[in-house]
Amino acid sequence: MQKTWKKIRSTYTWNFGNGKTQETTTPEVSYTYDTPGDYNISVEAKDDKGAAAKSSFVNVYAGNEAPTVNIALSGSNKSFYLPGTPVKYDVSVTDKNDTAKFDPANLYVSVDYVADFDKAGEVGHQQGQANISGRILTQTMDCKSCHKETEKSIGPSFMQVSEKYMNDPKATTYLGEKIMKGGSGVWGDVAMAAHPNISQTDLQQIVTWVLSLANKTTAKKSLPASGSIVPPAPASGKGGGSIAALFSQKPAGVMVLSASYTDKGSNNTKALTGSSSVALRSNNWSSAGNERMNKFTTFKYNGTNILIFPPDEGWFAIDSIDLTGVRSLNLIAGWQTPPTKGFSFEIRLDKPDGSVLGQGKLPPPAKGQQYGIVNMQVKGVPDNNFHSLYFIYKGSEPISGGVVSVQFNAK
Repeated sequence: MQKTWKKIRSTYTWNFGNGKTQETTTPEVSYTYDTPGDYNISVEAKDDKGAAAKSSFVNVYAGNEAPTVNIALSGSNKSFYLPGTPVKYDVSVTDKNDTAKFDPANLYVSVDYVADFDKAGEVGHQQGQANISGRILTQTMDCKSCHKETEKSIGPSFMQVSEKYMNDPKATTYLGEKIMKGGSGVWGDVAMAAHPNISQTDLQQIVTWVLSLANKTTAKKSLPASGSIVPPAPASGKGGGSIAALFSQKPAGVMVLSASYTDKGSNNTKALTGSSSVALRSNNWSSAGNERMNKFTTFKYNGTNILIFPPDEGWFAIDSIDLTGVRSLNLIAGWQTPPTKGFSFEIRLDKPDGSVLGQGKLPPPAKGQQYGIVNMQVKGVPDNNFHSLYFIYKGSEPISGGVVSVQFNAK
């Protein structure tokens, strides 16, 4: 039986946030704003049966374009950072719509270390950025007509507002709503203008800056536009020879280098901020559980994937590794019962029978010791390209344990 599928016809009604709408039969539209400002765009999709769904608002700004911020790393490892080895960087800014000269005071550069690579963007950079962009926004929006930073004007100074609300846990929400809705009565009878179309990002930047004015805690200063960062060694637990002590070691974080620049806008357009970030993983590798392997298997223990030793020999591979600056590797292995004959590893480049980069052997550990380290000096591969590393295992007896992690070192 052949079934005929009928194509559903849909229409899309676009609301451009300025009182204008447009209907299309495809989920795309082109529109030009003639007046600078913030606009909240939404679209409603409706099929030929009358069923409809409306999108959430998306804020756009017409009249200025955010500057482009670029972070370039030179001579550094692209896979991870190596503790103690400088990471050289250079931040550049391009702003084709801004006629004002680049102002270093409007650039904020910072480095943070976070535990989770997937949350690398959630770092402390926002506070430093807000102290710049929030201030400039109040100068390029209509805020300056009623408020000054430290002097009372038609309305209270931003410092007075900060002093009044800095210890109020609800201050961020309250001030945000006050800026959006306007009103009077708190500081006098003069009504504050409403800003219903202000973006949440701008709102957050302004409120964060205002509340920071009365805060005596010194904000973290910006790093220079160009320089180098020396990553520290990770903190560790108490150590010891047990498997529990091995898993108590605190993992090194992801290094996130962030940069943002706020332009100066103009009398008719507000300031905009451009930002960028670069994240480098820790030099400690652990299994994701999906690596290519031969005769190895995986087992999850205490949140960590362990690569279980085969009875005699086998291999596992780590992909996308830049060996720039790497001089040695530490392979950390753990077990329930210490092996009596030890075992060895060999590192080969790009394939199981590729050129040998290094090798190491673990002698029989002491009684009661539940983990050990195989240290392997490696030949330099200075091409700054990504490679696959094959770890060839050779054992003389079955071992109830496996590889916990691999550490890449600069020495």
